[in-house]
Amino acid sequence: MPVEGEKHPVRLEADGVLKIGLLTGKPPKNWPKSWDNLTMDGHREYMGCAEIPAILPDPLVRVMQHIDEIDEACHTGLSSTCTKLLFDIADENKNGKISLKEMKTAAAMLADMAALAKNNTVSRDALDKAVYQALRETDRIAAKLGGREMIYTDFTDFLAKADSAPLREALKNVSAVVPGLRAD
Repeated sequence: MPVEGEKHPVRLEADGVLKIGLLTGKPPKNWPKSWDNLTMDGHREYMGCAEIPAILPDPLVRVMQHIDEIDEACHTGLSSTCTKLLFDIADENKNGKISLKEMKTAAAMLADMAALAKNNTVSRDALDKAVYQALRETDRIAAKLGGREMIYTDFTDFLAKADSAPLREALKNVSAVVPGLRAD
C-alpha cells in the first residue's frame, strides 16, 4: 500500500488489526511471500479495521512528495522560484500550461494539505468536504479567468486575479508548514 509516497507491506489480521510494515531501506523489487520474510524495522498497528482503509488520498500523497522542495523554495515567500515550482508541480503533463483539470488537481492537493495543517489531524470526511469546496471554488475562479489554460505569466499573479477568500484561507493554513505561503 502506498503510504507517504512509498510502498509498504500491509497485513490485515483476523481480529481487524491492520499492520503497516516499516521497511529497512527501499521497498524490494520482488516482495517476499511471507510477512515474516520481510526486512522491517517494525510496524504500525491500527485497531478495528474491517478492511484496508485509504490511509492517504492521492492528492495529499502527491503534495507530500514535493513538500521539502516547496518548503525550500517558498519558505520565505512567494518568490519567482516559489511560483515557478508551484506552476511546474501543477503542470502535470509538462506542456507549459495549466488546464482546468490540472488546476483542480492542484486545488485538491492544497485543500488536503490545508485541512491537515490546520489541525494536525483530519478525518477522511473532512478531507472530502475540503476537496469538494476547493473544486467548487476552482470552477468559480476558472470562470472568472475566462476558462482557458494558464501559462506561467498568468500564474505569477494568480492570487490577486483569483480574488478568492477560500484560497487565501487555505494558504494561511498551509503556512503553518511552509511559512512563506501565507497570503495576507
